[in-house]
Amino acid sequence: LIEGDQNQGNFFALNKAYEHRLPRNAYNMVVGPFGGVYDKDHICVQSMDGCLSFFEQERHTFDRVLPDALIPGPLCYVAHTDCFVVGTASFEVKCYKYVILSQAAGAAPVFVHSTAPSDPAAALALGLTPASMPLPESPEADTAMGPPGTRGKKIQEEWAITLGEPLWDIRVGRCSRQLVSSQVDILVLGSHTLFTLRDTGKIRKQKRLEREPSAMLPYTVSEQDPTGHQNLLVAFHDQMLVVYDDQTIAWAATADCVPVSMRVGTFCGIAGLVAVLTEKGALKLLYMGTDPSLGKVAPLEGKELDYAEMDEETRRLRQRIKEAMSNQHTEPRDQLMIRAQIPAQLDNPHQQGDLPTGSGVVASLTVKLYLSIAAEQPVANVRLVVSSEGPLQPVQPCYTIPQVEGTHAPPVMVPVVFTATAAQMSTSLAVTAVAFYTGPTQGESRTARFEFRLPLAMACTTIA
Repeated sequence: LIEGDQNQGNFFALNKAYEHRLPRNAYNMVVGPFGGVYDKDHICVQSMDGCLSFFEQERHTFDRVLPDALIPGPLCYVAHTDCFVVGTASFEVKCYKYVILSQAAGAAPVFVHSTAPSDPAAALALGLTPASMPLPESPEADTAMGPPGTRGKKIQEEWAITLGEPLWDIRVGRCSRQLVSSQVDILVLGSHTLFTLRDTGKIRKQKRLEREPSAMLPYTVSEQDPTGHQNLLVAFHDQMLVVYDDQTIAWAATADCVPVSMRVGTFCGIAGLVAVLTEKGALKLLYMGTDPSLGKVAPLEGKELDYAEMDEETRRLRQRIKEAMSNQHTEPRDQLMIRAQIPAQLDNPHQQGDLPTGSGVVASLTVKLYLSIAAEQPVANVRLVVSSEGPLQPVQPCYTIPQVEGTHAPPVMVPVVFTATAAQMSTSLAVTAVAFYTGPTQGESRTARFEFRLPLAMACTTIA
């Protein structure tokens, strides 16, 4: 990056310093002062077959295939302990020391399952330098500890922990409170959980997520903070961006995309802008809204509790509950009663002659309903409604009775004629009769309900 100056203002020019042609398809990469080097960073690239390729500026140093590597996973470098933390396909997080990786095969570069050609001209065409080409097998190499094609000692992890769910990202930060200067957090973003690990591989804390995450980023809140505390920005697949202060949600906003990679920075003098790379490859600059209010609601003035008044209120409530449970509704004695006289045989054919012709009626039955009231005073204007189902229907469903006398008078008889048609099959023989009237004493509206069944002869006939 070269800075320049023109009449129109300052400008920057990017010049290529060096490049490396990768023999494998790359998956992700990390940079850092591997091995504790000073004032420069090295590069580690993970390929699609799980191989780690290390580069020191212009020079390719060595390749390593981690044990049981099946597919690539998230990769992170912890400068504090000079180790690499990787996520595996078996839902594990493993830690490897850089010194173990570099000394696994001595000082010579090693290719496991190498695709480097044996022809030097073809190797140079691929961008492979003589220093990065595989050396001939040495009989002194210890090949008993590795698979065919490896030389050197077996790679042993520093620690490993099983988290039990797919892992999307691994980052190093200082998001937990009360961390000393020599401690860091290893943040592991799972499909349903956010894990915070110690640099020794132990779980410091974990938080269950309510939605599926897509990316995360620990960022420094204030450069003046002597503790170096960081907040954690987590993006979700429902386009939500949530900021966590330790385990507490400090801010949340909705975006118009699903971020897969994020950075927080200052642009045009505005601090806290979020640069995101979307799942469709677009680069966007997001602003998560205004600063939250730091004002706190003043607590209400407390007053002394009056226990005597509380006991009195409890007693009154219990008394009301007891009275409500003891008051049971009782039916009035002066109520209207309905009973039915159902004949066992159908009406005679000459009685059916009064029915309208062409109605499809194949049978009829006259049921006598008797209405009486258990009171000294009569009731007037009693309305009687009779209903049934299917092809069994009353000829007249509604009746108005002018008056029903009291206890000492004979009951009022209402003949109800039912007809049956052959248009459809009968599904029920039940009949409901409901009488609506006004109470003789207090004048309230009342109803009387009576149910009965018609004989089976209304629905079918016997065959020889």
